[in-house]
Amino acid sequence: MLACFANGWTIKMGVKFGDIQEAYLFTCFSHMSEKQAFISKSTGQIYYRHDDDELNDLPEDIDENEDYIEVPNQHDLDLGQKLILDFVTLQMSDDDFDEVRRIFKRRGAYQRYKAFLIRRNMLNQWYAYENHHVNQTLRQWCQAEGIELID
Repeated sequence: MLACFANGWTIKMGVKFGDIQEAYLFTCFSHMSEKQAFISKSTGQIYYRHDDDELNDLPEDIDENEDYIEVPNQHDLDLGQKLILDFVTLQMSDDDFDEVRRIFKRRGAYQRYKAFLIRRNMLNQWYAYENHHVNQTLRQWCQAEGIELID
């Protein structure tokens, strides 16, 4: 897609949806802001930052320049515990819902939740549900941010 600005033509590139998914997963496997991913709206390039990595090859103005959009994580998109509770509400019993709520009152909840799903033979259904909703939400986020996707 080409866009004309007063200073000349700028090429705006699309981003592969698989690259968006990869960047999202990168941000989800961290605590707080340890891992971040940014997309350049003008080039479509994705940059990765990890607090432990001193060799980041990032543009110096990545935090200030409006060309760069930070890729959200699961908490930013409300795809954590809320999504789990939605799944349990739709797919399981009221007793199961109560048990899952108890699971999330202690540390290590996600690991215990997956063990619970295995006992109920629902792990594959959960993964399908989660994958569908994550992809749908990421596509909506891209559209809201004006990111053109290449499938």
